[in-house]
Amino acid sequence: MACLVADVDRLKSLNDELGHGAGDRVLQELAERIESQVRASDTAGRLGSDAFAVVLPATDALQAAPLAQRILAAVRSAPVDTGTGQRRELRVSIGVAACRPQPEQDRKNVADQLVADAVAALHRAKRAGGDRCEILSG
Repeated sequence: MACLVADVDRLKSLNDELGHGAGDRVLQELAERIESQVRASDTAGRLGSDAFAVVLPATDALQAAPLAQRILAAVRSAPVDTGTGQRRELRVSIGVAACRPQPEQDRKNVADQLVADAVAALHRAKRAGGDRCEILSG
């Protein structure tokens, strides 16, 4: 299975400039754009703050990469109405990781490690300038 974690680049500066209502609108729009790209077999949800996760069953990291690219394209496709009379370009960073759980492994530990690996890949994408996807292969 694979896990993709995405979060908004520079959301704090948008919140500081336009207020948290605008930030909330950006998060709602991101959720809609992610949801528009996932398969019926995938599970998408908000992890917290400005982070969203997608769990892709029976998928390895390389198979998950096209979904990450589709999400990046959907996010870049049009500015977001912030609810303040201003439209802003939206950019996200995405981290992808995958694992092949073994029968003897505890599911919670596998899930926790998978999310942690995807978050580590996300941080690599942020350090590389954002608006990109990084894959943690392993």
